[in-house]
Amino acid sequence: MRYPRKSLRPKGKYLGDQGRGASRGEEGLGGVVRTLSEESLPRPDYLAVYASLAERKPLKQGSELGISGDEYLVSLDESRVFALAPAAYYIWNLCDGIRSVNDILKKIEKDLQESGEQLLEESELKQIIAMVLTELDNVGLITWV
Repeated sequence: MRYPRKSLRPKGKYLGDQGRGASRGEEGLGGVVRTLSEESLPRPDYLAVYASLAERKPLKQGSELGISGDEYLVSLDESRVFALAPAAYYIWNLCDGIRSVNDILKKIEKDLQESGEQLLEESELKQIIAMVLTELDNVGLITWV
């Protein structure tokens, strides 16, 4: 099955750390921007990661602060503010502690089918979800219940 491609393919950046004194393009967390692109990401098998997460239930952490350009700002505390790409923000918002990762996949599939956009393979969608959830977990923007 194929799903819309456009809305779940942000242009290279999924998550950025906008801590104090941040400057774009620098790497690392804690005061600088961390950008993740397809070229800079390690290449784990995200289908295997998805399979290991499929029944788990993520719960979003942090507070929404607003929008800056095409990124959504989310804060864990006043020194840790993250800029999420639209796809990462959308997935983060679905992390309610009730839905499993499989439920999140089904919700995204339904929303994408209704949007009528260019299609995306289910395996690619699973990889994107696994990658985003992994990064959200790594920086503390989700926990698992």
